[in-house]
Amino acid sequence: MVAPDAVRGGRERRGRAHGARASAVGTGVRDGARRDPLERSRCAHAPTAPPGVNVHQFDRATLSTDRRFKPPQTTVLPPPGAHYAAVQSLVVALATPLLLLGADLRVVFEDTKRLTRAFAVGSAATAVGAVVGVAAAHSWLSSSGVAGALGPDDGYKVAAALAAKSIGGGLNYVAVASALGVSASAMSAGIVADNVFALVYFPVVAALAGDGERDGFEREDETSIVAPPPPPAVDVGQMLAALALACVVSTASSRVAPPSLGALPTATAFTVLFATLAPRRVAAYLAPAGDLVGNAALYVFFASAGAAGGSVSQIFSTPALFLYLGVLYACHLAIVWFAGHKGLGIAKAEALIGSNACVGGPATAAALARSKGWRALVAPGILVGNLGNAVGTFAGLALAADVV
Repeated sequence: MVAPDAVRGGRERRGRAHGARASAVGTGVRDGARRDPLERSRCAHAPTAPPGVNVHQFDRATLSTDRRFKPPQTTVLPPPGAHYAAVQSLVVALATPLLLLGADLRVVFEDTKRLTRAFAVGSAATAVGAVVGVAAAHSWLSSSGVAGALGPDDGYKVAAALAAKSIGGGLNYVAVASALGVSASAMSAGIVADNVFALVYFPVVAALAGDGERDGFEREDETSIVAPPPPPAVDVGQMLAALALACVVSTASSRVAPPSLGALPTATAFTVLFATLAPRRVAAYLAPAGDLVGNAALYVFFASAGAAGGSVSQIFSTPALFLYLGVLYACHLAIVWFAGHKGLGIAKAEALIGSNACVGGPATAAALARSKGWRALVAPGILVGNLGNAVGTFAGLALAADVV
């Protein structure tokens, strides 16, 4: 039988041996005796802290600085440069014929009739407003210090492009601005200023329309209004056919366009001629795809124009454009309401839909007609909006040459 003292002695000796081994391991780790070669190499080349500096405090400060570090600026789009001009010229050359494939003048004059007169009054009102607006803002448009983002020659060019937009739409603004060589910053400034006034114009027109009371048209109540049919489905074949036609028209226009007119107006004339003379089945096949792809291309143009236009503060520093547009919109509404509706006896619904087709284009004219229950004016509003797209570019260029 083993004595208790011997058992206790053995336990103490084993405990002392274990402690010695643990101490040796700790010392070896500190001294690098038991580290692998790669670890010893890293430690040998690691920088040492300066005398009197706590290494752990230094590491915490460094990590805190790393966590607070932010990149100076991260952007999704590249900075302004010549690449934006290349993108814009391409998308405009394609969007111009694509968006005009539905501009069949036969259908416009056959189905709109009375609304065409209202549209003509609205277009004339825009032209008068452009002339009066240029006269009111003449000194500001010609002064680069007051014009802000506008160059010495950009003020009048943007004024003509905005007049074209208030007869047709965004397509015409882009076409006229590109044909006249408007700078990217001035083009962006014109878009911003026009959007500000559009936010005022559309509620005013809706208020003038009232609740859509009878004015020569049968108004549908809410229970009888049927949701508009969904847009026709567009397949890849239609989009490719529309793009191929747009490429042909753009290439032909750039080769045969007279220098005094330019490629984009020539492409406009060619496309309207094709849409009017081609079989209606062909136009019905290509027009939905043209609208879809053309609008996408136009959005790319506006995005690139905004990215190349500089800062927002620079864009809003153009009081000349705000004064010009304020006069243009005021004259347009006054002439449409008092001369067209009151003087010429144009029905209120027709006068307002015609005005909306000028300023907002086919989509907003149809939306106003639907919201007020003027179902008989939905399709004619779209057609006269297409008419505005067909003639707006030429009207803007005429104003730029003769008046603006």
